[in-house]
Amino acid sequence: MARQAKLARIAEDGLVAAVIGRPLPGAALLRFEAELNGLTASAMDLRSAVVAAQAHLTDCEAALRAARATWRQRQRAAARLDLLAQDQARRTGWRDIAIAELIDEDRLIRPQAVAAAVAI
Repeated sequence: MARQAKLARIAEDGLVAAVIGRPLPGAALLRFEAELNGLTASAMDLRSAVVAAQAHLTDCEAALRAARATWRQRQRAAARLDLLAQDQARRTGWRDIAIAELIDEDRLIRPQAVAAAVAI
């Protein structure tokens, strides 16, 4: 925007400098006025483009903040799920150990129970 505004000012200054102190015919004066009006309209278009770009930038920044907040929430949720999975794995391991011990005890007790039943 600044570059465009500078170029527009340079063009305007050139137009004005060319006519200062000189008498102008009516047609030249109308062309001069039309060019100044065109430069003014161009400057207004640039200003409205800047306002629209600033509004879009503000919207994008808001969307970025919302996306970052959502990402942080999901990171926390993923960390909680990891902790739950670790706890479940630990519990499953303990359960597997307990079951293995029961099976081992059952194998030790069963032959003795079978022998006692046969002896009766």
